[in-house]
Amino acid sequence: MGSGEYKTLQTAAELSGLMREMLTRLQSLEERLERVEQKVSKLPAMASGPQAAAPGVLESAGVSISMSGSPTTFGAGERELMLAPADEQIVQLIRARGNVCASDVQVKFKYKGRNAASARLSRLYELGLLEKAQAGRVVYYRMRTA
Repeated sequence: MGSGEYKTLQTAAELSGLMREMLTRLQSLEERLERVEQKVSKLPAMASGPQAAAPGVLESAGVSISMSGSPTTFGAGERELMLAPADEQIVQLIRARGNVCASDVQVKFKYKGRNAASARLSRLYELGLLEKAQAGRVVYYRMRTA
């Protein structure tokens, strides 16, 4: 076999490997998209009428969730608070799962360490949005009930 034929076989093998990798990534993306679609379908329908939320905003349990990626303000008792998009995503995660700990947030949002996740959860707790319960050394957070 000549060197040209060997090079062609090697290139074909490389292309085959790249195609397999691309298919694997595509399947992973499709699975993630399906999970997102399932979560979105479970979100409450947007309110209608005179007190409806602004377009692109979901409102539930007194907290407005912006779908635009910009910070959202909401009233919490006598004060008005502003949530960053990252905090809104954490609130959505807690609503979807019920209870989360800092490790859950770290994994979901790909934080390098648990400190950032813990700090965000603590801030949401201090704002009065979350309740916390400790089980051993792990602190679990859930949405605050009235």
